[in-house]
Amino acid sequence: MNYNNMMYGNRKKTGYPSKLIWYLVSKYGLAASNKVLDMGCGDGTFAKAFASIGFPVVRVDKELFLQDGIDQCDFEKDELPYKRNKYDVVFCKSVIEHLREPWNMLSECLRVLNVGGVAILLAPDWNSQWRTFYDDPTHVHPYTVKGIKNTLKFAGFRDVASEKFYQLPMLWKRPWMRPFLMFNRWARESMVLAIGKK
Repeated sequence: MNYNNMMYGNRKKTGYPSKLIWYLVSKYGLAASNKVLDMGCGDGTFAKAFASIGFPVVRVDKELFLQDGIDQCDFEKDELPYKRNKYDVVFCKSVIEHLREPWNMLSECLRVLNVGGVAILLAPDWNSQWRTFYDDPTHVHPYTVKGIKNTLKFAGFRDVASEKFYQLPMLWKRPWMRPFLMFNRWARESMVLAIGKK
């Protein structure tokens, strides 16, 4: 069965992808001229959000989702079908936790990034999602803020930083509101957000 259809087939369309991409672009000072590789693009939702604000984007995933314009690659063992030093940004949301061994994927990220380019990764935070992490049967490798930071460092990235990240947009500028919003899943469960440079 197609993973995207199984896990997200009935998901309603929201403005969240665009809000997240705008937030990351602002947070990390990305320029619209930056070439982006959306690695593990799924149905292409986040790639479309990048493209909507002018970023040139290429999509790659293990599955093709019956869409044109998505390159296919097994991140654990294959070489990405791109030349060295081609992209300024590799964006990878909710992918690394599906890999038993992340080293090939991270090595390939470094290979295709330009010098000074950045990889931006998001993954479920084990400390806040351990109760539900394995509800997704394809999750195999949990991460913490420190764990993902050390993983990127070990893979050869420099200037690595990581943090807890709550997916509720109102908390991005008003983190003090979180105690009042604990009824909302996205105020309770966090992701780990990490960035590393080539």
